Amino acid sequence: MNLRLLNSTTTTAGVQVVNIENVFTTDFNIYHIVGSGLVGNTSTASGVNIRWLDQSGSVHSTNYDYGQSNMKAETGYNSSYSTSGDRVWNCFAGNDDGGQSGNGNLWVFNPCVDDSYTYCTYHSAGTTSGNFRSYGGVSQLHRTGKVTGFQVEVNESASSFAAGGKILTYGMRVD
Repeated sequence: MNLRLLNSTTTTAGVQVVNIENVFTTDFNIYHIVGSGLVGNTSTASGVNIRWLDQSGSVHSTNYDYGQSNMKAETGYNSSYSTSGDRVWNCFAGNDDGGQSGNGNLWVFNPCVDDSYTYCTYHSAGTTSGNFRSYGGVSQLHRTGKVTGFQVEVNESASSFAAGGKILTYGMRVD
């Protein structure tokens, strides 16, 4: 089983979203997304999330189901879930301009299968406002059809990315 690097994207200062389009194809069964060094450009603490893109590059803005464990050093453990979400929350943890980054690992299944949902599992860790936080969860896009890319975003309108964070996408074929 080998992973093949399909895309490497570096964040640009001042942008709130990073779109990585046309990276999922029928050439691979499973995809691995790694985000590292996703530092914020503003002092506003913000979650770093993912949304799926369709074949035309449009964002799927509804139909996200997820369950997530939230492990926050300053408050302890809790969980969150949704059967009608508009994104997958905190899958790259969070960020602010304190120099401590959000980081995450996602495994994506079936994005290019027409008659299947797109599934993912994720684990993330980071520090926002001086507090260590870690998240783990599962998600599905509760609609069929091809997903060909994704958007990494900070969810606070006052937030944006600093330059230099990396988002790597790998493909893996399982026969």
